[in-house]
Parts: sequence; structure tokens; C-alpha cells
Amino acid sequence: MKLRYSKRISGILFWAWLVFILIMTLIPKLPVDTDSDKSLFLGLIRLDYLVHFGVFGILGFFLGIWQLEKIKRKKSISFIFLFGLLFAYFDEFLQIFIEGRKYNIFDFYFNAIGFIMGLVFIIILNKKAIFSKF
Repeated sequence: MKLRYSKRISGILFWAWLVFILIMTLIPKLPVDTDSDKSLFLGLIRLDYLVHFGVFGILGFFLGIWQLEKIKRKKSISFIFLFGLLFAYFDEFLQIFIEGRKYNIFDFYFNAIGFIMGLVFIIILNKKAIFSKF
């Protein structure tokens, strides 16, 4: 079974998600319990790192669907990866200027890894030829 997609709808989803990320980045941190910032998932990793991974994974997924034609032709894949890495860094860098926020290199790492994994997921699905355009 092939999944149908629309380039226009996937482009709108990508840009809407990108704007959502920027809005969330620009909100000053509200006073919260400091222990919640250090919450661990299964005692191994901070929960907010998984949120960074997931949010940027969705961004990579949406960008991958939107630019699927270029991925199918192996065109501009390096540009798409570079865009994701630069945006992941820019998102973290912006927080230096927001009250109550701070730059955290591990947030950037999880942003970047999430983006790459979202994009790789689309590339794998594309190789299995399950997409068709409508």
C-alpha cells in the first residue's frame, strides 16, 4: 500500500512546525520547580532531551516529506541536512538572549539527532517505495 502525500500540505506542516518551535523558544522560562528540569526518563536521560529529540524529529519528518522529490533524486540531501543542523543550533543559540533561558550544548545535540532521525525515517520509507503523490 502506498501512502499519498501532498507537497503543498507537507510544506505547510513543515513551516507551521518550524514557527511553533521558534515561538516555544522565544517564550521566557516560567518559574518552575528546579527538580523538574532534571527529571530523568527511566533513570538514564533527562526528559527534556527526549522532548528536543521528538520535536526536531517531527521537523525532519515534515521537511523530508515536503522535499521528497529532491530526496528521491538524491538532490540537495546535504543541503537539507545542513539546514536542519543550522536550525537546531540557531534555535539553541537564540536562548542566550531570552530571559530565564540558557544555551545547552546537549539540547543542540538532541535537536540535531532528532532532526536527522526524522529525515532518515523518510529516506528509509522512500527506499521501500511507499509514497505516491496526489
